[in-house]
Amino acid sequence: MEKNIEIGRFLAFIKLFEGKQIFTLSSKSHFTLDLVDTDKKEIRFIMSTGKSNRMNRSDIESLLYTINENPHKEERYKTTQFKKGFNQSYFLALLKLYDKNEKGQKLKINEYKKFAEGKSKYVPVTIYERSKYARKECLKYYGYNCYVCDMNFENMYGEIGRKFIHVHHLIELSLIGKEYIVDPIKDLRPVCPNCHSMLHKTIPAMAVEDLQQLLNFNYFKRL
Repeated sequence: MEKNIEIGRFLAFIKLFEGKQIFTLSSKSHFTLDLVDTDKKEIRFIMSTGKSNRMNRSDIESLLYTINENPHKEERYKTTQFKKGFNQSYFLALLKLYDKNEKGQKLKINEYKKFAEGKSKYVPVTIYERSKYARKECLKYYGYNCYVCDMNFENMYGEIGRKFIHVHHLIELSLIGKEYIVDPIKDLRPVCPNCHSMLHKTIPAMAVEDLQQLLNFNYFKRL
């Protein structure tokens, strides 16, 4: 372990860990070193909760000064030697990695997996035409509240949610497989996107009344 840690060398080292998952010394939580900006002399910790904290160069220099001036090497990783306001546990995890590297020890770092998306491919599908007039008559009769959970998007989101709702076919068009005469009152129900997705979690689609019972059961179960 070197006697003194030079800030430039330290910043250059931790830049190698930008975007990687690093565990605190207790291993009870982790964070990501999302940004190491050596120009602005600032680093940012992204915690597992999604919150973030920043440290500027003066913060880092103060911590390194405290560490370098401490004659007791066994206190090198104790947060009690620092004043409040610093991100000690995150900084000390980086310090531990720095010390291990200086000793030539192998470093164990978890890196987030990355996946490629956006590639286009041709997928032939069968689309079943819906009647906009049937939708209009359905909503004229039932209104814009979800038939299952009673959610109203305008009440929830204001003007942007006005007249927004899905319309669910009680008899799936894909199961009929041919053109048929739809009764907008008997065959259709307005549902929110969440409830619509839940209805189609089963094949054939779940009955609207069954999903209502399931929703009510789980609601009262939590009380």
